[in-house]
Amino acid sequence: MIVSKLKNRYWKPTPKTFRKIGDTLLACSTMVASYSIYAGFEWVAIVAIVSGVIGKFLTNFSTDEDKL
Repeated sequence: MIVSKLKNRYWKPTPKTFRKIGDTLLACSTMVASYSIYAGFEWVAIVAIVSGVIGKFLTNFSTDEDKL
């Protein structure tokens, strides 16, 4: 039951503020990952990309509604 509510919440429109936060997280993590690969720190690149994708994914769960 909770999974269906989360699924519905994921597909509802994301507020503009949270959408900007998610896009910024993804852009910054991509820049850090690019430089890390260039500098030879592959593990930093992997952590940066994973954290950016997770941050972008989690911001999609925010809606204007306070009910879950």
